[in-house]
Amino acid sequence: MFGKPRQGDLQNDLPGARRVTETAAALEGVLEWTEPARSALGLDLEIPDENGAQRMRRRLAEVRTLADVYREAVHETAATYAHAAAS
Repeated sequence: MFGKPRQGDLQNDLPGARRVTETAAALEGVLEWTEPARSALGLDLEIPDENGAQRMRRRLAEVRTLADVYREAVHETAATYAHAAAS
């Protein structure tokens, strides 16, 4: 974990950045592949620009405390689930 960087890590700013890019590309492929079925069923999916860890890092970089970022994430999750349950 804290040892010598792997070769792939040297090519990116963050460890695992290549995996994020590969995963995003794979997800886009799945969305393209399922588009006819999703369209027929009236399903529309939106993929966020950042995953949870990326959002957390960005919020921390905005000079917020970890407690504030965590509190915000819990509030967002509660609001999202409450909205989904009401729909």
